[in-house]
Amino acid sequence: MAKPRRNPTSVSAANLERLGASRLAVLLTEHARRDKVLRETLTRALAAAAGEDVLADYIDRRIAMLARGEEVSRDVARSLAAEVNALRGDVTEVITPKDATAATGLLYRMAEAGPDIARRAPPPREEMISWQEAVLEDLVALWSKVPPARLQDVVELAVSGCTRDDGNAPAVAAILASVLGETGLRQVRTRLNAELQALPADPRGGRWGTAGRNAYRSGMRAMLLRRRLGEIADLLGDVDGYIALEKAQPRPQVNVRAIVERLLKAGRAEEALRWLDDGRYHNRLIPTLDQRLEALEALGRQDEAQMLRWQQFERNLERDMLREYLRRLPDFTDFEAERRAMEHVLTHKSATDALLFLIAWPDWDAAARLVRERHGEFGATPPDTLLTAAEALRERHPSEAVGLARLAALSVLRRGLAALFERTARVLADCATQEPPAWLGSEPETHEAFVDRLRQDHSRHYPFWQAYDTCAG
Repeated sequence: MAKPRRNPTSVSAANLERLGASRLAVLLTEHARRDKVLRETLTRALAAAAGEDVLADYIDRRIAMLARGEEVSRDVARSLAAEVNALRGDVTEVITPKDATAATGLLYRMAEAGPDIARRAPPPREEMISWQEAVLEDLVALWSKVPPARLQDVVELAVSGCTRDDGNAPAVAAILASVLGETGLRQVRTRLNAELQALPADPRGGRWGTAGRNAYRSGMRAMLLRRRLGEIADLLGDVDGYIALEKAQPRPQVNVRAIVERLLKAGRAEEALRWLDDGRYHNRLIPTLDQRLEALEALGRQDEAQMLRWQQFERNLERDMLREYLRRLPDFTDFEAERRAMEHVLTHKSATDALLFLIAWPDWDAAARLVRERHGEFGATPPDTLLTAAEALRERHPSEAVGLARLAALSVLRRGLAALFERTARVLADCATQEPPAWLGSEPETHEAFVDRLRQDHSRHYPFWQAYDTCAG
């Protein structure tokens, strides 16, 4: 079999070699005059060919130039991200093996200029943020082999990164923590605290003012600094420092969940429980039940924790709470407790919630009993819930499944829910061979009679009946 001939005009390395170096140089020079990206790529390649010193000088100048540019479009931002990643690659792959000191200096200046370069790209700037993180990680890797001459340089870099007004900036302190150590982290915290204290206070006593643009900017700046200070407190393992930051805010803004999380990790469950019990910081929008249970368990108050789990199950029919409650019971007592739980579900105020619980648990027998005893309460139940229950009960409790399918069909057709037509038609058609639910009345309506009545009352829903006839026939 003859080998396929290579296209002599395709742009490939083998074909371009036939042009010769001189012809390629002319073509590239002409195109580079019109293509800025190509021009910089060629310049960087020429600098690398000239030696590490020339390449380092080019990278230093190029980074400074990129930091002074204006904001660019999304398309240009992709080229910008590709270029700065290529510059970083040149430092780590070409310069670092030959001169680690020069590479460290370049990466340091790259990290300093990173926020200014990143701001040129339109939000959300994921590529630029990833590049900044990579530069900092490369810098930390070099410093782990050759420690910085001055800790103050690392502190300045951390302070500069932590005080940038950019919510999408990388976590500079966390990345540099291994180099900063406890001493450096404390110095950074002192500098950030000083800036926070220097912010003008709101007329009402807080730092979240609404009295004009300046007050708003102060509030946003305070939020940024507190977030960075909180990160440093976590890095230092300073729970009390974190709590002090939170307590300095207006009371509605205190993040009790974050405080309790740190207290529990520090083994201070008693204090965590006091925070959860403090009515001044209650916020119904922030769930803390899991933390309260964890605190009670840590303090050895298992009976209280079990009571709380049962109460939460009784109130909201939370399956996870019941499972945890049963799992912690002594051997041979969980069966009776589960039976008592199912009895409670059957009498819950919401028949819909009870049905959802029993189908998901699952307990098919209890679900069928619920359908028989409270079928008149499913009028407002979403039809997709009724269909799910009907499908689940079809094998073991076909009569109850028929009753739910009929309720679902009535609801779907009355409301014209076209998205459920096909599924409802399929479930209803599956009921054709089942006995009608005798528990609905003394003379149960046959399947054919029910469908005829439904077709007469809702004949205009042609897509439904088309789907039903296909499934039934």
